[in-house]
Amino acid sequence: MVTKVCPICSISFETSNNSKIYCSKNCCYNNTKLQSGITKYNANISVGTIGAISELRVATDLLNKGYEVYRALSPSCSGDLIAQKNNNLFKIEVKTAQITKTGRLFYGNKNIRSEYLALVLKNEIIYKPDLV
Repeated sequence: MVTKVCPICSISFETSNNSKIYCSKNCCYNNTKLQSGITKYNANISVGTIGAISELRVATDLLNKGYEVYRALSPSCSGDLIAQKNNNLFKIEVKTAQITKTGRLFYGNKNIRSEYLALVLKNEIIYKPDLV
């Protein structure tokens, strides 16, 4: 067991999981909301709504770059967006991300089923790999 301190509530907790950062799901949820910058205006926004906002931010960014953008209708799809430009299709998974205090890029669940990843930070969007 390892003793850690939650970066949100400063409570010490013990865990056998070295990658665990927060003492509870509530603190993880609150951190995601705080880091996204969205809750600066409304602290009652759900994680699902934050995810939808991130998807719309990526869609807007891609439209501004000249892509055609299609959005998934089901949350169970293998990707969130399909972008098309110059007869090339890009299946994109969108994740609301944050930079940890140690400078590491954190975006939760790493189970990505798309070929491209769009990481939405407070003031930027990072595409992995870069879109052509």
